[in-house]
Amino acid sequence: MPQIAASVAVMYSIFALVDFMTMPDTIRTQTTLIALFTTLIFATFALSRRSNPVTPERVHQVLIVAYIVLQADGLAFTVLSGDIMMSFGVAIMIIGVGCFFATIPWALATIGLLIASTWVVVGYAEIEYSKIQYGLVLLASVPFSLVVFYHRRRSALYSEEFRDRERIYVAELENAYTQINTLDGLLPICASCKNVRNDDGYWSAVELYIMERTKVTITHGICPDCAQELYPEYTHDTDTS
Repeated sequence: MPQIAASVAVMYSIFALVDFMTMPDTIRTQTTLIALFTTLIFATFALSRRSNPVTPERVHQVLIVAYIVLQADGLAFTVLSGDIMMSFGVAIMIIGVGCFFATIPWALATIGLLIASTWVVVGYAEIEYSKIQYGLVLLASVPFSLVVFYHRRRSALYSEEFRDRERIYVAELENAYTQINTLDGLLPICASCKNVRNDDGYWSAVELYIMERTKVTITHGICPDCAQELYPEYTHDTDTS
């Protein structure tokens, strides 16, 4: 989210420059300041959230506040310019709702807020426009936004299901690998020193090979036969362990 806020801040700083260079003298200062104020809000948010990310529980609240700021900017620009075309960004924001919101109630509430505030402000400013044409543009953006929302949510669900299946497969593979590594089948062992060749082709003591592949902890002692052979002076033909 900080990255998105930073991108919006950069975009509105460009808008401020364009307004300053192209707007009529009567509204140049106001439109430039409005764009700069919006830039400041999003830049401050982006910087403040780099070390303090937004929690999942507050994402929708933050999004709707961001939409309110953007809507206020757009409507103020529309009122100052007296041009209804300047408020067609509302349709873009409505479509954007489907890209960012994760639940239908929040998405519909935001869309309703955008449409209602647009009608109220444009009506209050007494801007001349074709209500039918403009209304159709706004209303057409709603189903488009919902289609975007639906496909994004479906993709998210598929991704989540894929990750769940992947975790299951990884667990099964790890279990299978553990079973494969159990000591059964042919074991390459040196006829002289009794070292064992591992899966990578390296030779190691049989004790290390066993401990790496099982939960066995090996302790060392000496069997009676070896004790008799190595230390006959101490064994005197008796069992020693």
